[in-house]
Amino acid sequence: MERGGNGGQRLKTNCEILFERTRRGARSLRAKSPHATRRGQPGSARAWELAGRPAPPRLLPAGQGSGTGAMELPRGPAATELPPSHYSATRAAALAACYICHRLGSPGHGLAPRTVRRAHRQDIDGVGHKYYLELVLEDITDNDRTVNCTAEVLYHLGNKNIAPDVQFTTEGELQNTDEADNIFYNRIKSLEKELVAENIPDSHGNVSPEMQPIQLLAWVASGFVIWQNSTENTKFQLAQIKHVKQVRRPS
Repeated sequence: MERGGNGGQRLKTNCEILFERTRRGARSLRAKSPHATRRGQPGSARAWELAGRPAPPRLLPAGQGSGTGAMELPRGPAATELPPSHYSATRAAALAACYICHRLGSPGHGLAPRTVRRAHRQDIDGVGHKYYLELVLEDITDNDRTVNCTAEVLYHLGNKNIAPDVQFTTEGELQNTDEADNIFYNRIKSLEKELVAENIPDSHGNVSPEMQPIQLLAWVASGFVIWQNSTENTKFQLAQIKHVKQVRRPS
């Protein structure tokens, strides 16, 4: 992963991704990283109470939001509207997109930010800075496929050991990738030798079709690592998979 902007800083990390079938037949994705274990869980309900409203659920899945795509402006301390291109708004939007990709991505599709439509920032005394965002996400595999999204990002004041709070809703249904996920699952499971690969994409930016699901899995994993390691002054994105190795479970 690399940090955006002029700094050009990079964060190297090792990730383990578990891609499996649940008892009900659905696929589940879990990612973990040693870089993430030092950071706590998202902020407490008290932080949201100080923001003027009760703590919302951790996630509102696609299709379960208001369906209007309208951003709910805060109660409590006044929020300042930011230009959509403001660096702090684009950083918060990039973090929100990584978190959403971690929660909703799969070997069949991933999500990346396309544009920020509206942004507000709220300064909450003793808690931190909270961003209210309207943004458009695009499918990594199909740039013509987009989804509208609203997100709230809370950066905790002076506490680098707590990951930012991220809440979001998406408007409409996301692409169903069950068939593609099943194809990938069965292909990986049937390999005679464990998959090993390096440098995805290559130095020319190319990704072979058989490696595309691996890259999308990396987007899911990196979304978790980026969320856990982000602050208001960082903007990370996945740059390249240096090495990937399949490890079969005994079961």
